[in-house]
Amino acid sequence: MILDKPAGQNLGMHERPSGKPLIHCVSFPKSGRTWLEVMIARIVSRLTGEEQADVMRRHRHGGIRGSASADVMPRLMFGHGHMNAVICREERLPRDPYRSARVHLLVRDPRDVVVSHFYHMKYRDQRFDGTLDEFLRYPYQEADPNGPVARFGLMPILGYMNAWVRDREILSELFISSYEDLRADPPARLCDICEFCGITVDEDLIQDAVSYGSFEHMLALDKSGDLDPDFPGVPVRPEARKVRKGQVGGYRQDMTVEQIEFADDLIARHLDPFFDRYQSRPLHSHAAPHGD
Repeated sequence: MILDKPAGQNLGMHERPSGKPLIHCVSFPKSGRTWLEVMIARIVSRLTGEEQADVMRRHRHGGIRGSASADVMPRLMFGHGHMNAVICREERLPRDPYRSARVHLLVRDPRDVVVSHFYHMKYRDQRFDGTLDEFLRYPYQEADPNGPVARFGLMPILGYMNAWVRDREILSELFISSYEDLRADPPARLCDICEFCGITVDEDLIQDAVSYGSFEHMLALDKSGDLDPDFPGVPVRPEARKVRKGQVGGYRQDMTVEQIEFADDLIARHLDPFFDRYQSRPLHSHAAPHGD
């Protein structure tokens, strides 16, 4: 879904030397960014001949000068957003990085996100040493607004999602995709995202990228330590892997009934109505062809 403003705004700092705009591809941690990034990097790699890892590093750090794709590919910046913790806490977007920017936002059911984020912070980053219940209810407003702990819990996820739709008037264009829709029809939704980003693709490129991003291949890359070029190494335990279950509605396997009721209540009271698809309703858990 595209939410935009009238055309003709000055992109300013969001233009690159060739005149092609910078496109911010953002998501809250554990919303499926790595899976999407791997598939898009696969497409760019095939189009330019660059190594997959080099493409992903550029997407993380925004580097384009001297790259093989500098003159033929749009400049993509994958991440969780500038001043991410402040976005979560204050439900607003920083003006300097995002004024008149084009943004692709990937969202996911906040209940699935908070469970996956708990495992990531407890076992991979080892920055949290409590239980899932403590993480779910974490008093993030008391945390350092510039530190990663300000993202602990369910409320920061809701604040992050709210900020992009409530503050969208400062953006040039906002394109929103969901993990659930991408899971349901990867080729079609990946094609939509590439179109928004200005990447010309055909059916062969899309199908190859989807196959490359299959759950089995993502898991193999994770186990080998080759999934994340910024953090090489093999996680010792399954809970520490970036690719865990890859499920839609999988939170029901980890949360108690009381925890689900608590999460449902927070979502009902605090999540912007724009995301009404995540209001409480039956969700069936399915193995998805990708990782967290």
